[in-house]
Amino acid sequence: MGQIQTVCANSRPLANTTAQEHLGNLKNEANKLIKGSLSANTNKAYTGALSNFIKFLSHYGIVQIFRVPIDHLLYFIAHLSTASIAYRTSILYISALSYIYKIRGVKDNTQTFIVKMQGLHRSRGVTADSRTLLFVGHLMKQCYFQRYFRVLFIVYLG
Repeated sequence: MGQIQTVCANSRPLANTTAQEHLGNLKNEANKLIKGSLSANTNKAYTGALSNFIKFLSHYGIVQIFRVPIDHLLYFIAHLSTASIAYRTSILYISALSYIYKIRGVKDNTQTFIVKMQGLHRSRGVTADSRTLLFVGHLMKQCYFQRYFRVLFIVYLG
């Protein structure tokens, strides 16, 4: 049987690498793991959202600093509102910023009461989903294949 390699402060799994090179490799692996924590679609959406936030800061001459001050978040939300950005898109933008706070392990300014965007939600008149649910009985009444569905459900339900 082979021995299991022990880990110590100066262990280097790659031959002929310095501690700095190995640390760089670990940083790349950590970034890959963080990026992998999101789906490809979410990662793409968050990247676009963060890009839009940085464009907003640049356009208004606001210095980009981390932790984003609450007043900068409020200005951004007001900008989204005046630009008629959809409520759900605005939520996506704020979620992207929240994700950055979470992966850095710091207090999330997007979760404060004042930033929660209830005013934006109410000003847009966002209501509950108006689409009706389809029930089997409704389908059976509306479908011109009604007889076939009944037979199918009777056979299936036995």
